[in-house]
Parts: sequence; C-alpha cells; structure tokens
Amino acid sequence: MLISKGLLVFLAVATVLAVAAVAPYFYVFDGPYSQSSQDWANFGGYVGGTLGPLYAILAFAAAAQAILDSRQQAARQALLMAIQRYETEFDFVCARTVTCKAPWVWGNSPKGTTGLESVSLRTLLYSDSIDWQRHLWPLITGNGFRVLSTGEISQDREVVFAAQCALDGISKYLALYESAGGDAPLIEYIRSRYEVPMARLEAATEAAAESLAEISAEEAE
Repeated sequence: MLISKGLLVFLAVATVLAVAAVAPYFYVFDGPYSQSSQDWANFGGYVGGTLGPLYAILAFAAAAQAILDSRQQAARQALLMAIQRYETEFDFVCARTVTCKAPWVWGNSPKGTTGLESVSLRTLLYSDSIDWQRHLWPLITGNGFRVLSTGEISQDREVVFAAQCALDGISKYLALYESAGGDAPLIEYIRSRYEVPMARLEAATEAAAESLAEISAEEAE
C-alpha cells in the first residue's frame, strides 16, 4: 500500500522532532550509558513529557490526512466509473450502422464498393482505409435513417450526436479526474485512445457548419 505524500511529511516531522528533543538531553548529560534504572526513568519522563503532546497532535493530523486521502481516492474512483460509463456508451454507439454509400476503400477500385450502402460508425471514426472525410460530415446534417430489427428508427445524425455526447462526457470527467490527482499514465492512455475519433468528429462538425453556411448564403442570394 502506497503512503501518501501528506503522511510521509508527518513521518518526517515526527523524526525531526524526536531528534530535536533527544539531542539536547545527550548534549547536557553527555557520558557513558547509565546503569541506574532511575536515570533511565528520568530520561523516559523527559522524552514522554516533551514528545508526547507533539506526537498526539501529529497523530490527530495524520488520521485527518488519512481520511482526506481516502475520500480523494473514493472521488477519483467515482470519476473513473463515470468515464467507464461514457466509454461503454461510446462503444455501443460506434457499433451502430450509418449511411455510407459507395465509399472508397484503400486498395480497391471505386466500383468495388458500388453496392455498399452503410458501415458502422466506428469505421468512419477509426479506420484509415476509407475516405471518412467525404462521408462523415454529411451524417451531421443529413436525414438518412434505417429501421432496426426491433422496429426502431435509427437516424444518422442522432447516432453521430450520441457519439459526440459520449466523447464530451469522457473528456469532461477525464479533466476532473486529472485535477483530482488521477493516475497520469492512465489519463494519457485514455486521451490517446479517443484522440482520433475526437479529431474526426471536430473536423466533420466544422465541415458541416461550412456547408450549411454556403447553403444559407446561396438561399439569401
């Protein structure tokens, strides 16, 4: 079990106090070790009377620090659980199918995907073998949909919006976890894991906004 920095400070202070209290005694009563039990009793009374109150204060402070550390650890654990919930939601959304008609797939001719009408959102967010730039942003403004086996209608822009919300949740709680002193390697791992889909959704959102602005300008003319 790792000892927190606060408790290490208390241990260091306790050591310094012990040395500071005993050193003057040996300086004043310098000499060979006494064989008298009374001398040792006097020494024990001196040490107990000097360090007892100070150590009592330190013990109380250390207990308070331990409680604080426990609460902070519980708070970090709660933040991690929130991040995991959003990760689960993101993985679920990424598995859903969205419109992607005849995409170009690396290593294949354009005619090779003529009959392809849809792919999983994960493909557009992660794969480097597909021209995601051309197919991702229209999902944000389009009206494409499909009827699921359950009879539910799944609209493309709703799927993309759900993915954006999940990523926003991951980013928000990850920042809170970092500010709470969370594990740095874990933070870096989570950030790197979602760096690509975040960047692609941001680029797609900007492209969709530009497209809508152009349409508005044309309608105004």
